[in-house]
Amino acid sequence: VMAITIFAALLYHSGIYWPNHWFLAPIKFLIRDSVYVTVDVLLFCSAYGLVRSRLTNPVPWSRFLYRRIIRVLPAYLLVMMLLSAFETLIGQAPGLSKLFFRLSTLGFWFGKQGPLASEWFIPTVLGLYLVFPILFTGYMKARDKKAFVVGAIIVSLLIGSGPILINRPNLLMFTTRIPAFVLGIDIGYRVFSRSPGTQSITVRRAIAITVACYIAVAALFLLTTDPQRGRYGLYWPPFIPAIAPLGLLLAQLIARIKTWRWQKITRPVVWLLGFCGTYALEIIMLHEPLYHLARVLKYLT
Repeated sequence: VMAITIFAALLYHSGIYWPNHWFLAPIKFLIRDSVYVTVDVLLFCSAYGLVRSRLTNPVPWSRFLYRRIIRVLPAYLLVMMLLSAFETLIGQAPGLSKLFFRLSTLGFWFGKQGPLASEWFIPTVLGLYLVFPILFTGYMKARDKKAFVVGAIIVSLLIGSGPILINRPNLLMFTTRIPAFVLGIDIGYRVFSRSPGTQSITVRRAIAITVACYIAVAALFLLTTDPQRGRYGLYWPPFIPAIAPLGLLLAQLIARIKTWRWQKITRPVVWLLGFCGTYALEIIMLHEPLYHLARVLKYLT
């Protein structure tokens, strides 16, 4: 599932030109604009995996966080250093201040991040890792876990729509991704703890919910402009109901592919998805600097 979300991000950042024809709008939405929800599904899967790790190996929080951060940060630093070295070679040296904010990931939090997605996505992931102990502990202590999930989603959206963050789009990228992360915690706990009534959502129901959400959001994208969606914060919240059903639907479809008769075809596909899912964060970090290099060398427009 994480691999599929990565492929969506690769397509989105490739900068493919879409003719401005009304009959292409639905296709453009499904393939390009809906990347917003695929990023949320990636974070949903990340929280799902963190819950599994926590329940199966409840080490001290300091050690738990250290493992996650050391999994991401060295690769991020290497990619950003190589990117900075390349910019220096072509006469666009980042300067010490920009280099510091880029390598420390503080640029994202202080509004000084660069144009590449990895310069906001990785700091967001690290931020979510740091708040995971708080969210998970609160979730575990909550008597009504559904109420906790709904409350956490509402609070994160209210914070994002408040006057403090309304002019800080970089921080909005973080707060508006908390709902997907909380949903991953909830579904992960219910699956791995085998709580009563936590049977996997059926394929038909997942399709119905996902399609309904996509139709509603597609209508929203067709009837509003980018400035209007940005002004009223309508980019991310409408996708929230589709996150869990879409993630679980993709998981079930992949599970069914494994049982197909055409193993010569499906086995390499499943292996590729597994490989890309395992190294999802590394691919996120690498793909856009490579796109950037290709554009500088005029291989991409």
